[in-house]
Amino acid sequence: MSTPSEPYLTHEREDLIEPNTAYPVELSLWPTSMVLHAGERLVVEIAGHPVGPWAPDGLPGGDIDLATRNQGVQRVLTGGAYDSHLLLPVVPE
Repeated sequence: MSTPSEPYLTHEREDLIEPNTAYPVELSLWPTSMVLHAGERLVVEIAGHPVGPWAPDGLPGGDIDLATRNQGVQRVLTGGAYDSHLLLPVVPE
């Protein structure tokens, strides 16, 4: 069900990783729409956050501090042997 622009993650199994080993990861971003004009920049920030259900202030929400196995530092490797890229569509006017 994956496409070149959107990977489909089944979450059917847990794949454990070895420390200090690079692994390919495909992530999809939630669809959005914006127009960038000449000279403007698009900034993509990858950051960690608490795991779990979230709700805006004033609305009931779940526990955002669910237990996770993640420990230590995770890095995004780019350049050279690491084919890191962001796929963006260009929509003609």
